[in-house]
Amino acid sequence: MSSLISRTFNFTSVGASSYSEQSFAIPEAVSFVHVHKVTCTPSVDAGECTVSFFKKDTFASDTKVYELGPGSTKLYDPASYDGSTYSELLEGFLFPYEDDDSSDEFHIRVDNDDSQSKDFDVVVTYSVPYTTGSATFSSIIIDGTSAEAFLVRKNGDTGDVFVVDTSNERVGIGGTPAKDLHLQGAAPIFRIEDSAGNYTDIQQSGTSLFFDPEASTGNMTFRTSTGNKILDLDVGTRVATLYVPNGTVTPDFNNGLAFEIDETSNVLRFRVKYTAGTAKSGTVALT
Repeated sequence: MSSLISRTFNFTSVGASSYSEQSFAIPEAVSFVHVHKVTCTPSVDAGECTVSFFKKDTFASDTKVYELGPGSTKLYDPASYDGSTYSELLEGFLFPYEDDDSSDEFHIRVDNDDSQSKDFDVVVTYSVPYTTGSATFSSIIIDGTSAEAFLVRKNGDTGDVFVVDTSNERVGIGGTPAKDLHLQGAAPIFRIEDSAGNYTDIQQSGTSLFFDPEASTGNMTFRTSTGNKILDLDVGTRVATLYVPNGTVTPDFNNGLAFEIDETSNVLRFRVKYTAGTAKSGTVALT
């Protein structure tokens, strides 16, 4: 069952033998809830009141959903009644409420059955039901620490589709996340696509990682944060261009290979760093 929520709605200065009709926003921004309990408390303990719920803000009799009173200021289900007093047996389900105006509001009327004007506090205890269809919310905040703080799974619990793990601050797609962002599947594919429909698929297949551009032309480029190119792969011609610096470059790891351009000598210089850490170099003349 969803967590129970209690809201207090105030009716002020309801005249003697008169009524007040008001619409109150449902803070969860939903048009359908389950009402579990209703209480009506007058500012002066005298007389009786009647509380009615309507599906529309016209408050027409043919849109009335439920009525409490007169003769009681509390409505419970399941409940016992000894002829004068209602008492609650269990926290149960009272009635479904749906706002047909689609304005996400309770439409409530309070009738003052007393001979003097008074205020009334109407407390509605309700829950927002789970849905297997569609629902619209203006905002959802998950404030909790759990390995499955938010979980979307396939019908019949046949597989997790989306998992938010707030305990470890991870997000998983296709299963329980082991890293910050974890994509899982038989051959998981991550797609990057722009507004024009151009995309590249990144796919893990066995122990191999593939980059699959949608177009048969174009480039895949690796570059620095300042825009300087490092490696350019032409998809159409399948030619790779390595951009090398102008200066002295030494590999920063053993068994490494580095390239550089020596513009003064007009040569392409390459440097190799041995396992022992010794660096050697060679040149290729440029024409």
